Amino acid sequence: MGHAVNKGFSRASGELLAWLNGDDELISDAVDRAVRYLERQMDVGAVFGGMHVLDEQGVVRRRYQPGRYSWRRYLIMGDYIPTPSIIFRRSLYEEVGPLDEAYVDAADYDFYLRLFDRCRVERMPEALIRFRYHPESKTAKDVWLQQREALRIRLKWANGPVDRSLMEGFDLAKRTILPRISRWPKLYS
Repeated sequence: MGHAVNKGFSRASGELLAWLNGDDELISDAVDRAVRYLERQMDVGAVFGGMHVLDEQGVVRRRYQPGRYSWRRYLIMGDYIPTPSIIFRRSLYEEVGPLDEAYVDAADYDFYLRLFDRCRVERMPEALIRFRYHPESKTAKDVWLQQREALRIRLKWANGPVDRSLMEGFDLAKRTILPRISRWPKLYS
């Protein structure tokens, strides 16, 4: 995936960039509003929004609107911002460089941590994408691979033993407690 996204970015010609996975859909009116917002707010480097989670038949099974943006929260939690909903400025991509293709399933998380560390990020008040999720989707197949890679990425940003303990503790809770008390890692049940 990382190689394909990098190839797409290298061929893109616009001032704003984003990528959409093959089975997802943009909500065009909402994306238009996000683009207009970026055109008016030149000090904002990136925006993100929510998503409608679809099953394999295209039925909306869940509506998700992430909370307000915090780089620290994104570092610790990672997956609260829907990656396909992010739109950002080309200049930021040129600063941070391409996705690290060494990651199998968390290259997007690593990329956006690097990108968001350098800019003002704003949350749009609506869903920007329709995200297809089902037992055969990449997101559903091996969530633990993504979580292992995400922890390795987080730990690179740790500023000492307190950060490291917080990151490892949150990861442990995510693996052991959340699946027992919530539908996570499934996006709907």
